[in-house]
Amino acid sequence: IQDHVSRFEVMEDSYLRERGNDIKDIGVRILGHLEKTDRRKMHFPRDAILVGNDLSVGDLAAVPLSRLKALVSGRGSVNSHLAILAEALGIPTAMGVQDLPMELIDGGTMIVDGFQGNLITAPTNSQKAYYDKVQKEELDLQRDLEGIKNLSCRTPDGRRTLLWVNTGLLSDVAKSLDRGAEGVGLYRTEVYFMMNEAFPTEEEQRLIYREHMQAFSPYPVTMRTLDIGGDKSLPYFPIKEENPFLGWRGIRVSLDHPEIFLAQIRAMIRASEGIESYLRIMLPMVSSVSE
Repeated sequence: IQDHVSRFEVMEDSYLRERGNDIKDIGVRILGHLEKTDRRKMHFPRDAILVGNDLSVGDLAAVPLSRLKALVSGRGSVNSHLAILAEALGIPTAMGVQDLPMELIDGGTMIVDGFQGNLITAPTNSQKAYYDKVQKEELDLQRDLEGIKNLSCRTPDGRRTLLWVNTGLLSDVAKSLDRGAEGVGLYRTEVYFMMNEAFPTEEEQRLIYREHMQAFSPYPVTMRTLDIGGDKSLPYFPIKEENPFLGWRGIRVSLDHPEIFLAQIRAMIRASEGIESYLRIMLPMVSSVSE
């Protein structure tokens, strides 16, 4: 295990270096299954906050959702696999929290501010009171919105407008429709790519796109072609640049890799066959016809 990990640790690419932790995690899990001694099942108390230097999706899966209150990871960003899943599950998350004092916070009381991505250890009474108030206001807002979700969207002068949503996971669909969505303004296809270990095939894409379109039929669905680069990377397609936010990303990647781009376009068009939903295709970083 350590031999494989060490090979990753000497790689120049920072993203690939971090994948050494994934190899180590897999190795530890394999060794755990091979051990002859009985291992006690870990107990998670109610309102548990899962904290780790580099949490993974596997760590999230190990905790009963009924007991999980929040997540805190020393590494990762809001675009990581873990953060995307946590958001879809409605779990407050703080990513990239540096210098976590594990020995001091284990078993203690903490507050995770999912709006700001902050962690408060050993909160004072005034901080607890403040966040209790924030939580109550959020619940009150949700209850108020429940009462108007089925009303048509109109401006004060009577103009009708449509409520479209942003989606990326199938778990977003039911929640969006339940809250009165009338279409998809942006379906982030890169989320599906990020959740895979390799580029999905054209047929795999067609099936997942069709599920979205069928769910929202007859409403319009706007699908954005693969938008990677910057802070959105694929584990199997690393991009290394000095300034990735202004470099090779979005439509530029697609134009340089027509085998990826055209397969995705075909999958979208094939997915829309025989469905009432109106397919709209968005190209990342393209904002006008002239461009």
